[in-house]
Amino acid sequence: MSELDAGGPLPMRVRQFNEADLAEVGRIYANAKRDELAYEAQVIEIIPLEEDAVILAAFRESDVIVYEDDRVVGFAAMFDGQLRALFVHGEARGRGVGHALL
Repeated sequence: MSELDAGGPLPMRVRQFNEADLAEVGRIYANAKRDELAYEAQVIEIIPLEEDAVILAAFRESDVIVYEDDRVVGFAAMFDGQLRALFVHGEARGRGVGHALL
């Protein structure tokens, strides 16, 4: 069982994003967007990160870091000295992942 499943604090493993992380980053992005939009009055289609040309271009021009447990559980993207994105897997929220990525 990973520490993610155990519910305790996660060890800090922040590193640079690499292309092998894209699928997991895409899943974290989609799940977080679903959570964000869950209470909207209308249904909003979430385009997967890998298929959204505008968001993907912004992602690719950013400096991206990931937080890794046994797998990637969060990521942050910076561009021109500003935070552009910060997403954390739902099961890892409240455990310091976002703070570590800042």
